[in-house]
Amino acid sequence: DQFAGSTGNESFYLKKDDKVILVEKERFNLILSDYLSDNEELSKKIISKEYQYSNLIEIVTEYNYWYNYQRQSK
Repeated sequence: DQFAGSTGNESFYLKKDDKVILVEKERFNLILSDYLSDNEELSKKIISKEYQYSNLIEIVTEYNYWYNYQRQSK
């Protein structure tokens, strides 16, 4: 999983497996909660608006930590 961003024009892209998506501010919670739905706890935080667009880097960091832990546990 990778994260790239630009604070100048607020364009953020996420890559998971071979899929890359643009995270738009207007629909961020719907897009991201679905995209990261394999982590149910994180997805719920996004849907409930506990995490907002301004927390995008924190969200990706938390997801990557969880994802890597899941892979190592197998």
